Amino acid sequence: MCDAHGHCGSHRHAVSGASIKLLRYQIARQGYGISFAFHDSPSFAHTVGLEETFRHPELIVSGLDYEMSQRVLKDLIELIRNGTGLTGEDHLQIVGSFAVRLEALPEPVAGSYLREAAEYYGDRPFRALQVLWPDEEGRFPTEEICSEQLRLRQVVLSERG
Repeated sequence: MCDAHGHCGSHRHAVSGASIKLLRYQIARQGYGISFAFHDSPSFAHTVGLEETFRHPELIVSGLDYEMSQRVLKDLIELIRNGTGLTGEDHLQIVGSFAVRLEALPEPVAGSYLREAAEYYGDRPFRALQVLWPDEEGRFPTEEICSEQLRLRQVVLSERG
């Protein structure tokens, strides 16, 4: 489902034809699209088209608001455009001093959470990385001592595979 500003998103149960049509337009124009799901808990945003355009895994981030989700994804996409291949276990400094860790997602998990990407690619396989961000102490949700509040906002999808 897309809003009047061209922000696409869907419920986990269905992907609308309008959101796929807009994503196809965005991919043709800039090489990727970003889909948002802020009605789900936790909220998330993910890319569509990186695999096709850059031969790079799609990206998904959860638990951030619209502006920060878009900023993080666009900063990572800029690195990809400039030739940086991002892989699981990368530690990058982006958005000021905002550090992220990337985790590879198993294919069934990627298809389940990146619904618009799964619809767009159809039978073609695609890879995905989850963008994880730290708590105030710099600890990621994959670490045992990470804050419980962060774990609730940011589910580690690779643990669901």
